[in-house]
Amino acid sequence: MFLALSCVRDATRHGADHLSPELSPQLATEAKVPEARTPGGKPHPRRIEALLSNLMLMGEQPVAANALVVGLLGPVDVVIGGVPAGIAQPALRALLATLALSANRVVPVASLIDALWQEEASRQRERNLHVQVHQLRRRLAELEPGAPASRIATVAPGYRLSLGEGELDVQAFTSLAACGRRLARDGDPAAAADALRQALDLWRGPALADVLQLSQQLSAGAASLNEQRLAALEDRIDADLAAGTGADLCGELTGLAARFPLRERLRGQLMIALFRGGQRGDALAAYQHARQVLRDELGLDPGPRLRALHQQILAGDTRLTRLAAAVAAPAARPGESPGHGPGGDRHDDPDDARGPAPGGGPRSAVGSPAAVAVLPRQLPAGVRHFTGRAAELAELDRLLGQRGEGTQGVTIAAIDGTAGVGKTALALHWSRRVAGHFPDGQLHVNLRGYDPAAVPVTPAEAIRGFLDALGVPPGQLPATPEAQAGLYRSLLAGRRMLLVLDNARDPGQVRPLLPGSPGCLVVVTSRTVLSGLAAADDAQPVSLGLLPGHEATALLTARLGVSRAAAEPEAVRQIVSLCAGLPLALAITAARAAARPRLPLAALAAALACEQDRLDALDTGEQATSVRGVLSWSYRQLSERAARMFRLLGAHPGPDISLAAAASMSGTSRSQARQMLAELTAASLLSEHQPGRYAFHDLLRAYAAEQARACAAEQARTGGSEAGRRAAVARFLDHYLHTAHAATQLMAPVGHPIELAAAHPGVSPEQVADHEEALAWFRAEHQVLLAVISQAAAEGFDAHAWQLPWTLRSYLDGQGHWQDWAAVNEIALAAAARLGDHNGLGWTEHRIAQVCSLSGAVEDGIAHNTRALAHFRLAGNLAGQGSGHIGLSISLGRLGRHRAALGHARQALRLFRLCGDRIGLAYALHLTGLAHARLGDARQGRVRCQEAVDLYRELGDPGGVADAWHSLASVHHQLGDYEEAVACYQQAAAISGELGDRWGQAYCLINLGDTHEAAGRPLTARRAWQQALEIIGDVHHPDADRIRAMLDAEPAAVSGP
Repeated sequence: MFLALSCVRDATRHGADHLSPELSPQLATEAKVPEARTPGGKPHPRRIEALLSNLMLMGEQPVAANALVVGLLGPVDVVIGGVPAGIAQPALRALLATLALSANRVVPVASLIDALWQEEASRQRERNLHVQVHQLRRRLAELEPGAPASRIATVAPGYRLSLGEGELDVQAFTSLAACGRRLARDGDPAAAADALRQALDLWRGPALADVLQLSQQLSAGAASLNEQRLAALEDRIDADLAAGTGADLCGELTGLAARFPLRERLRGQLMIALFRGGQRGDALAAYQHARQVLRDELGLDPGPRLRALHQQILAGDTRLTRLAAAVAAPAARPGESPGHGPGGDRHDDPDDARGPAPGGGPRSAVGSPAAVAVLPRQLPAGVRHFTGRAAELAELDRLLGQRGEGTQGVTIAAIDGTAGVGKTALALHWSRRVAGHFPDGQLHVNLRGYDPAAVPVTPAEAIRGFLDALGVPPGQLPATPEAQAGLYRSLLAGRRMLLVLDNARDPGQVRPLLPGSPGCLVVVTSRTVLSGLAAADDAQPVSLGLLPGHEATALLTARLGVSRAAAEPEAVRQIVSLCAGLPLALAITAARAAARPRLPLAALAAALACEQDRLDALDTGEQATSVRGVLSWSYRQLSERAARMFRLLGAHPGPDISLAAAASMSGTSRSQARQMLAELTAASLLSEHQPGRYAFHDLLRAYAAEQARACAAEQARTGGSEAGRRAAVARFLDHYLHTAHAATQLMAPVGHPIELAAAHPGVSPEQVADHEEALAWFRAEHQVLLAVISQAAAEGFDAHAWQLPWTLRSYLDGQGHWQDWAAVNEIALAAAARLGDHNGLGWTEHRIAQVCSLSGAVEDGIAHNTRALAHFRLAGNLAGQGSGHIGLSISLGRLGRHRAALGHARQALRLFRLCGDRIGLAYALHLTGLAHARLGDARQGRVRCQEAVDLYRELGDPGGVADAWHSLASVHHQLGDYEEAVACYQQAAAISGELGDRWGQAYCLINLGDTHEAAGRPLTARRAWQQALEIIGDVHHPDADRIRAMLDAEPAAVSGP
């Protein structure tokens, strides 16, 4: 509909002959009927209004009010009826973008896998893709209730996204751009410029802005679209020039030429606009600048067209102005400043429209005839191999676009980040790119806020330097710093200047340097988050993190050279990983490689591999360019309490730490820990990547550990003492163990849990209230728990090393993380063996047996449970013995040895009754019921399973209730009582879903599908199996392959729901 509206508007202005052929024939015909036209030949306005109101009902393909539109011209989005609906998951947005870039064409599976994961196609990734496609289908279906068919069709060898006319913003853009170019060829440049302007108005930012970094394929697609945008922009400017516009375009073209310095077409357009505006000298200077840039960057001279244009301007060729007289300062439209029309730099300060200086001479750079005319250009050279940072550059561009819009103060961008992350590089790269937007000059100062070799620059010193740059003679400097600051602000009033305040220590160092003019923009860099500047001066924070893997690889490759990097791709990957994506570390490593061109990159990677030697490998011999040196500048500014917290964090294995765990580790209250973590975060030595969760990269971890060793050595030398590293490790291990022990009892209670030693003083375990909170805690700490288990074993905390895996059983099993479960069980077994702890050995053998059973290694599971029983007998642990018999009953039942399975289930019943373990008793009851049913005693089977359901309910164990319902359903299925079986499976699946037990819910749904299949309802069975597969996702469920094979087969021709 947007395209139709646009083209009808064109018809209103320029006559119906300009109606686009994309409009329906009926509409085009009605627009041309004589009675619908004015005497001048244009469609009558009232007739056009009627046509517009009928667009919703007319045409070959009417557009509904709730029409879906996919947006790629900016962040990926879906719009319904003009309202953004959004797709939350980044992976689904990337999938949608990849399909939409080839809308209505089949995208092969291999291409989609490459776009989403940058991997070769594999069976596992095909499964992942299948799940992602299903989720996207479901989301699109939710947005279009009642749609006759799915938008995404499975068509060999991949998938196809169907989008109709007007349902893709890229399509609307290309249609409008083509319409504009057609109008230009037909000799109507004003209409052409209008159509192209409408096409460009569809853009919401850089194409695919939120997903382009996820893969090279999406990045290439975004680059292609952005190039089309730039080409359309150049065509629109050509149309404006052809329509007689000149000086109005100068501001816009100056900025564009600075942003895209190698595009000769923009340079030529700028030269024409300047020439038409009566600025012939500036036009010639623009050519010389273009010539110099092309030579410096490419080693080339301008092309023949630009050279010819240069000669025309030199000769004063009147053909360049034949469409409109050159006007030095065209009349401004309401709301615009003279010489700055739409699309150019806005400047609302009336002081900027300065006339000549008193006496008729040219106004100087400081606004005083006595001052020397100086235009400061203080920006240092940018880095040669700047890479990535698209999101941060886009944010800075956004702030540039907001400059002066409805504000009274200066626009401030405050870039913060850790040492060596590239803050200065970003600030200078962007500043040089947009310098053309600031015709009054650019100022720069290094405030040395974190320079150990010099004291920080005071605001008064910085202002004196700026006054020198602005051309104020020394004899005219006011006597006092206050008066100098006043003069500085006066000189910047009404000007459009860019200020870069690099390496600031705190807001107090920055605030006196801020100009008052809304036409100025200030870029501040600091290792500290300048919260005070944001609160009091409306500074916009731009936080700079580590480079993501692909950008870090690109930076290293650019510095090494493509051929050298390509020769050792694995070494490049290792270097990027070991340098943690820190640009300074990558630059140092690349410089070492350049100094020794015959040294294999693998040798450099090996030098970085040892954590204790890594900082030595990144030492250049001077503090300003060594990783250790620049980190030390931040560390030395910390309070003693924050410095101690930083050192202790070096002992934590990560990948992150919660506030509660940090408090236990440091032996302080959470309030005290929060203050210390906030100080570290403000100093960019730590990042709060999620609320209440903190992390730092591996180089900071290595530096923290190094400082901990140095501090311990100094304390030993002087006879002092500091709470040691090992004590801190013991505290955070206690924190995780005691919290996990309480959480697992909420998720899956056991009658006789393991007994823990008392936690060390200073440890404050987290209080988990219910099943939902317990599951959330385990999910948040999943990777941390795996890491601390390995650390516990490596550092001799063997009790923690076997007890922590015991606490993880209900979470890892229920969420399907069976590989992680197997790995921690192996660590636990070795730790319990070192301790000679028969309880630990018994429980670990029992857990390993459970993993074997899940993987299909049933005989191995029987062997492990047999050993578990032996250990439990030596320990005198009756509940443990009951659990061992439970495991043997399950395994033997799977082998069809139901008589033996019943014997072990009865043994478990006896043992649990002896020790008073009612939860274990309930489990043994429903296993006994299953065994009875499989041996043909249906009545006894139902009775035992129902007893289990009732006992679990009495105990308040919903997970146990789900297990018992599942067993009761199995009994009904075995007896052919399918309706009862379906009801029981549905009960079990619902409870498992509420508890977040993915494995349990999927297992119930798979068996529910089997029951429907047995009952002659194949379509219902397929729905249950499909739902199970969606829940499983990446979980390697033992029945998953069987279910996929059944779903891939044609459904049986059996009637049924």
